Amino acid sequence: HCLGEHGVMGKIPSELYPELMEIPVLIRDPEGVGAGEVVDEFGYQLDLISTMFARIGLEPAQPLDGIDLAPIISGETGGRPYVTSAFKDFCWVRDERFGFWCHYSGERPMLYDFDSDPECLINIAEKLPDQVKRLYGFALEDAGGDLPIYDGMRTTFADGSDER
Repeated sequence: HCLGEHGVMGKIPSELYPELMEIPVLIRDPEGVGAGEVVDEFGYQLDLISTMFARIGLEPAQPLDGIDLAPIISGETGGRPYVTSAFKDFCWVRDERFGFWCHYSGERPMLYDFDSDPECLINIAEKLPDQVKRLYGFALEDAGGDLPIYDGMRTTFADGSDER
């Protein structure tokens, strides 16, 4: 939950700042593999299940969507190039440089450049429409097509409006 950052209190779908979306993961291997190491890579919660299956040497009964994080933790390979998520009727995409989110319709885009604006103070979506299109494309690709627009669902914006 945002606790006053960016003037936001709580978990508001239209305000998917890093404070709300980026969650660190701590992994403790019983044999000390990777002990004391910090790995700054992207992953999903579903990767943890795949990692545990691989660690104990079991094949899951059905295919899993996650990846084994062990090669990333050990530095053998890099992580995912980007991650996507969704909350209510907003999608979120993060890559190495940019943080992006918008309404499922593509409206109200928010784009931040972490290289020049790590505090996410200046929305540059209007200045970089090609980046908006690229990142929104990742959300659509990961969703397998259009993002759902739910009839009758009230959109929640931090400013109190419910316009789209």
